[in-house]
Amino acid sequence: MDLDVEDLEAAFVPADWIGKRKKYSEDLPASVIAAKNAVFSCPTSATEIVIADRNVPVLKFVEMVLPHVSSELVYGESGMWFSDDEPTSDIAVLRSRNIPPRRVLDELARKSGQAWLNGARSVSDPRYNDGGDRFPLYALALWTEMSKMIEEQRSWKRSIEWLAKQREKCQDDLTKEIIDKYGPDSEKAKERSLRQQLIRKFHLALKEEQDTATGTGLERAARWRASAPGGSESKTAEKAALAGNAANAALAATAIENFFDAAAKRKTIFTKAGVPSLPEVIAARVTPLRPISIGDFGVIYTSRGLMGGGKYGKHEPVTESSNISALSKISVQVYEHGHGAQFRSIPTATAVVQTKQFAHIQPYQFICLLSGSPKTIPSGVELRLEDANRFKLLLRGSAKFEVAKKLFRKRGKKSADGAGEDSGEEGDE
Repeated sequence: MDLDVEDLEAAFVPADWIGKRKKYSEDLPASVIAAKNAVFSCPTSATEIVIADRNVPVLKFVEMVLPHVSSELVYGESGMWFSDDEPTSDIAVLRSRNIPPRRVLDELARKSGQAWLNGARSVSDPRYNDGGDRFPLYALALWTEMSKMIEEQRSWKRSIEWLAKQREKCQDDLTKEIIDKYGPDSEKAKERSLRQQLIRKFHLALKEEQDTATGTGLERAARWRASAPGGSESKTAEKAALAGNAANAALAATAIENFFDAAAKRKTIFTKAGVPSLPEVIAARVTPLRPISIGDFGVIYTSRGLMGGGKYGKHEPVTESSNISALSKISVQVYEHGHGAQFRSIPTATAVVQTKQFAHIQPYQFICLLSGSPKTIPSGVELRLEDANRFKLLLRGSAKFEVAKKLFRKRGKKSADGAGEDSGEEGDE
C-alpha cells in the first residue's frame, strides 16, 4: 500500500465514506483502513468472555469444552450475515454456539470491508433465531479465533494419542525414557505449557544477566539514570557525590561521559545515514520528561527490518531511563507488522511453535517510542493512527536504517565524524 503523507495524516470522517457507494480496497487512505480495522478488532474484555485461555497447560487445554464447527452445507449469501442495525445481542452466547466453518469465515472476512462501507454495523447469524441476533462486527474475529483454537486442540489431541501409542509399543529404553521425560504425562508437562516454558527460560536468562552485571551498583545506576542530551544531570550527580567512595564515583563519572559520547554518536550516524523523522530518531523520543520505562512500546530495527517492540521482561535490571543511549541492552517482546496498523504477537520466526518472540537489542536498534500504548487485539496489537502514520514513514526509510546499522557495527579508531573507521570487524548484533 503506497500512500502519500497527506493521505496518512487525513482524519477519517464517517459521513464521507459510510453509505456513499464507495468501493473498498487496501488502496484507500490509511485513516479509512484503520477505522475499518478498529470496528472489526475484538477488545480484550470481549475476548476474555468468549475465548478460552491459551496459556493453560496442554493437558488442561485438550480437556476444554470448545464449540463445534457447524456441519451445514448451505449458509446463504454473505450479505445475510451483515446488518445495518446496531448490535444488541450478548456476545457471551457465542461460547455455547457452533461456529461457522473456516471457509465461511474467510469469505465473510473478504466481504467485511465492503459491507462496512455499505453501512453494516452488526453481524447477524442466520443459523439461529431466524437471523434475529445482532452481534458487534468483531464477532467475526471471535469466531476466527475460536476456529483456530479448535484446530489447535485437535492437533494436540492427535499428538498426545500418538505419544501414548508409541509408549505402549516402544521396545528400547531410550525411546521410553524420552517419552517419559517429555511426553504428556511428564511432570514438566503437567506444570506448564510449552509456551510458558519458553517464556520462563527467557526470564531466567534475564535474571542471570542481572545478577552477574558488570560494575558496581552505583555504576549501573548512573548508566541508566543519565539524562538525554540537554536534560538534567542533577539526579546522577547527586548520587555520585553521596557515594562516599572515590573509585565508585570515578566509575560513575566515566560512565556518564561514555553514554553522552554514545548519544552524540547516535545523532551523527543517523544524520549521516539520512534516516526519516530524524528529530524523533536522534533521542528515540526519550527525554527526562518522557523516560523509557518497562511496559512502553516502540519501533525497533532487527535483522528482519522495522518491527514493533514492547512489554519489557519482568526481570529487566532497570525500570526507566531518560537517555536511550545510556542503556547497555534493551529486552523487548517483538511484534511483527501484519497489515495496516496491526502487529502480530506471534511473529514468523516463532510461528512454528506458536509462541511469542523476545529480543535483546542494542540501544541504536530502538528507533523511537510510540505516543501511547496500542490497542490489544486477538492477533496482537493495533497502533493508534498517529503511531501507524509514524511507522509508515519510518518503514519507507528501511534502507537508511540498514546503512545506519552497518555504521554502528564498525569498530576501530574514531574518525572526525564520530562514526568510527572500519576495521573489518563487526560489533554485536
